[in-house]
Amino acid sequence: MDQCIKELKNIFFMLVLIILGSVNSNGDVFVYPKEDIVLRLPGQPEVGFKQFAGYIDVDEKAGRSFFYYFVEAEKNATELPLTLWLNGG
Repeated sequence: MDQCIKELKNIFFMLVLIILGSVNSNGDVFVYPKEDIVLRLPGQPEVGFKQFAGYIDVDEKAGRSFFYYFVEAEKNATELPLTLWLNGG
């Protein structure tokens, strides 16, 4: 159990670093890879915000990655807070 908690702490720390590393000193958010842009989803009406989905490698050697789905805020995307939701499996 202690090993599991240690791994979860490491993963959380890495995610925080990834999020903080995606903002430069001017507060501008870096652009996500073009292949991660979601243009539309089945049954979803046209939306006025950008959405991205892809994988973040956490252990390439073991082949472990996190799937992410990111939705920008409709207004003031660079100034609004970010909510991070993690589900276990």
